[in-house]
Amino acid sequence: MREKLRRQPIGQETPRPERHPARPVPAATESAWPVSRPPRPGVSQKPRVALKDLAALERIVAEHRGYDAHIPDHAVESIKTEARAWASEWFTDKQANQWLVLRMSPANARQCTALGITPELMSLPFQMPGRALAGGTLTYLIAFFRGLITIPEIRDDLARVGRLPPAGCAD
Repeated sequence: MREKLRRQPIGQETPRPERHPARPVPAATESAWPVSRPPRPGVSQKPRVALKDLAALERIVAEHRGYDAHIPDHAVESIKTEARAWASEWFTDKQANQWLVLRMSPANARQCTALGITPELMSLPFQMPGRALAGGTLTYLIAFFRGLITIPEIRDDLARVGRLPPAGCAD
């Protein structure tokens, strides 16, 4: 191999075989482009599901995603999956709606509910001593989403300020 390279003149490269031969490109003609056809009467172009046809919890999830009267067919399965997640945490449609407004996940909402924290309490001003207050504009919800506080810490702080009974006390 070295001998072969020595005999080769400088500046001349060995031709390399192509790995994938070039495919011929068909000439662009009008017949090659897809023809747009007018929609057939009575047939919709995109399959859609009516919002009213969904179960109550699925309807709430769809509304929070911004769907009005109809949902594209491709989005229905993800809506049903999210609704099942809320149902698996034992939330009704009305309860889930309150937490969906806050953009909480089903698991976090269940943890809050188990500790006695309501959606209304999550909207209170965050004033935990020793923590940054960001100019006093934070709520417990925003502080939680920013990772400044955990749900058990929220519960402890709400007990400290008298919004919830102290931990370990019977309600």
